[in-house]
Amino acid sequence: MLHKVFVYGTLKQGHGRNGALETATFLGRTILSSRLDLVNLGPFPALTPGNRQTDTLGEAYLVDDATLSRLDRIEGHPDFYRRVQQVTEFGPTWVYVLPEITADRITMEGIEREKNVAVWHPTEEEREHVRRT
Repeated sequence: MLHKVFVYGTLKQGHGRNGALETATFLGRTILSSRLDLVNLGPFPALTPGNRQTDTLGEAYLVDDATLSRLDRIEGHPDFYRRVQQVTEFGPTWVYVLPEITADRITMEGIEREKNVAVWHPTEEEREHVRRT
């Protein structure tokens, strides 16, 4: 079975964990419009439930069952991130969301608004942490 997945952080092209998508089909860059806020947790970002409609820039991929299972392990689904369905321009798409977060873990550093769309820009320290893990 094939699944659509939206990624917005370390799984994006040019980032440390994109290799997990080597067998996936890149559908394109896309914007997720949802009630999810993009926050920076230090070495990686997270989408977390928010109170208002926001746009987040990411990438959509078509993945097989084995790749989806690999992504679930990387994201710690269902114990850390949870995989939930959201709608993108590609239709229903899986998105990894952090359902519970404490305020002391959140920083907005590295989260920028580009034309009213949230984009994660990791620091070199964050990139190095991802390379080590």
